[in-house]
Amino acid sequence: MKEVYDKIYGLYNEILKIPMDSPKYFELYKEYIKLLILVSSNNPSFNDDVKKYINGNCYSYAFDIFNPDGISNVILQLGLNVGYLSRNLVYNGTKDKYLYGLAKDFEELNIDSYEISSDLPNEHGGYKIAFYLSFNDFHFLRQNSDGSWSHKVGYLNRLDKFDTLPNIVNGNYELIMEVNIMINVEKVIRVLGYIVYTIIWSPVIILCLTIIPIVYGANCIKNGEPIKNVVTIYKNELLNGVQHDINFIQTGKW
Repeated sequence: MKEVYDKIYGLYNEILKIPMDSPKYFELYKEYIKLLILVSSNNPSFNDDVKKYINGNCYSYAFDIFNPDGISNVILQLGLNVGYLSRNLVYNGTKDKYLYGLAKDFEELNIDSYEISSDLPNEHGGYKIAFYLSFNDFHFLRQNSDGSWSHKVGYLNRLDKFDTLPNIVNGNYELIMEVNIMINVEKVIRVLGYIVYTIIWSPVIILCLTIIPIVYGANCIKNGEPIKNVVTIYKNELLNGVQHDINFIQTGKW
C-alpha cells in the first residue's frame, strides 16, 4: 500500500504544476482518481468523518475517492458525474444513458463489473455499489466491509449508513441495479507508469528526435559520413532505448 500512496503524492505534485485547461491535466487527473480507487479495491470500511470526502458526491463516494492526509482539495475540481471520466457526461439523462456512461467510466477506470443481487457473495472480489434513479437525477450507495450500506448525500457534508440496502432513498430515488465492481490493479499501475513516464519525459524525447539528430548529423557530414546511414543508425538506437524503458515500466525488470 505504501507504493500506491507514494504514487498518489507524486502524481498530486505533478498535477499542481500543470494548468487546469491543459489536456495533460485531465489525463493526470484520471490517473490520480484511479490510484485513489486502488486504496479500497476491496470492501471499503465505513468512516463517518465527512471531511475525508469533502468536495465529493455520491458517485465519488461509491468509488471511495477521498482526500489523503497532507493533500489539499484538488480532488473533484473538475467534477465527477456519471460519464465524466470517459467524456460521456450525462445530465438529466434516461436510465439507458446513465448505464452507458457508467459502463464507459468503468472501462476508463479499468474496473471489471458484474450485475449481482445484494444477498449474493462477491465471487470476483471487489465490492458492491447500487445505482438509483429519480425522474431527473442519479444516486449511488456502496456496500461496506461489515455488510452495511452507506452513501454521501450529493455534495452536502453528510454521510448516511443503512443496515440493509433500501429500495428507495432520499425520498424519490428508486433502486435500479446492484453491481459488483473489481479494480484491475495490475493494469492501472502499468498504464499509470506509462502515462506519467511519457508526460515527464516528453521534452527529452522531443529533444532526442529533433535537436540532437541535427547536431549529430551535421558533425557526421563534416566527417564525410552519409547522412542517410547516420539517421538510420540513430533512429534504431533511439527506438531500442524507448522499448527498453517501456519494458521496464511493464515488467519492473531493467
